[in-house]
Amino acid sequence: LLMGGFFMASGLTRTGLDRQIFGVALRLAGTRPDRVLLVVMMTTALASMFLSNTSTAAIMIGAVLPFVKRAGPDEPFSRALLLAIPIAASLGGMGTIIGSAPNAIAAGVADSFQVGPGFLTWMVYGMPVSLALVLGGWRLLLWRYPPAIGRVEADLAGLDEPSAPHSQNRRNRWVVGTLTALTIALWITTPLHGLHVSVISLIPIVGLTVSQVIGAREVRALPWDTLMLVAGGLSLGAAVVDTGLATVIAEKLELLTVLNSAWLTLVLLGWTTVTLSNFMSNTATVSLMLPVAVALLPGRELEMCLVLGLSASCALLLPVSTPPNAVAFGTGLLKIRDLRLGGLAAGLLGPPVIVTWVMLITALL
Repeated sequence: LLMGGFFMASGLTRTGLDRQIFGVALRLAGTRPDRVLLVVMMTTALASMFLSNTSTAAIMIGAVLPFVKRAGPDEPFSRALLLAIPIAASLGGMGTIIGSAPNAIAAGVADSFQVGPGFLTWMVYGMPVSLALVLGGWRLLLWRYPPAIGRVEADLAGLDEPSAPHSQNRRNRWVVGTLTALTIALWITTPLHGLHVSVISLIPIVGLTVSQVIGAREVRALPWDTLMLVAGGLSLGAAVVDTGLATVIAEKLELLTVLNSAWLTLVLLGWTTVTLSNFMSNTATVSLMLPVAVALLPGRELEMCLVLGLSASCALLLPVSTPPNAVAFGTGLLKIRDLRLGGLAAGLLGPPVIVTWVMLITALL
């Protein structure tokens, strides 16, 4: 499933379709600062559900950077734009199983308990929370950095430039666009046709290589380290369970369940996941936390996996917390203290919102 997502992302980048999509969205935003900020965040969030949030953040920052430099450091809206992109890229990754590595880890652990969510089921849980938190971030940034200007002109010329030698090849763009739309449509409609998502993922893997849109060089450039990280995380989780270590640690953490409130236990574990993910890999955090956490609330394995997987994307406090944060901080126009407001807001409010929504949808389903 992850590999299929990587092939689609590589095809979109190689043909320049991703940059065209971003360009169209930004042109539709107009020039009002509040609308521009909202469209930038929503476009970034939606793209991060299917593409690499790191590359999405890099492209979007590249589009707004000329305006930021023209406006100068004294314009509050410039800082809002630079902060909005990593916030939306990280929170947007909640929306799908392929949106982030922790999501894949969580889905894999849930599957080992025979409660693994399908692609559409994950979207039902993850996408509303993701978009709600992005909207909250939008309002927070407008409040904290009210624009002193009435008109925003982003430089979109760079988004129309070829991003690869064959990006102007109309055939390649049609192939990538068709295969991407077909794959996502089949992923979402899995309950209707019964095909497993991993089988559907062969469509972009086989189709883009057979059509020669993606060659050997692009295949070698895929983020194989992420696949190994996910595989290692699942293996580590299985080892923690099989050796009995998860049970031993869970017994030590039973104090979290002393109030006999599943909601509170899930929130506390969500906050723990966010805290650890701010200082270490969120994939490693979820890999270590989940095998222990599911033992604390037997019968709620699906909710636990969803809550911890989604909460890992709320870690936004430091430049090292997420790759999009590092990309934005790498512009040299932000300071560490600029990340605190969004990081604290997402870290504190994210888990309670996630737990409430997950438990509500689980009860309804």
